[in-house]
Amino acid sequence: MVMRATFAGAVLTALMALVTNVQQLVLLRMLQGALTGTIAAATTLVAGVVPKQYSGAALGSLQTAIASAVRSDRCWRHRGR
Repeated sequence: MVMRATFAGAVLTALMALVTNVQQLVLLRMLQGALTGTIAAATTLVAGVVPKQYSGAALGSLQTAIASAVRSDRCWRHRGR
């Protein structure tokens, strides 16, 4: 599920570079929303694989990594202005 979501995101992002009008972009963004769910898929994977006694720490680490990635992305975008 994680690999499918990641692959779909990569393909759709590449296709977004080729759009010629707004309608195509909106369609691809809707498909992206329907097909990519990387965070939900990763959370499900971690919750299903990690032993119960470590699930809190594992899920906390995953959420910390996701928050750090979002924060670093915002910092890099702000830095370029």
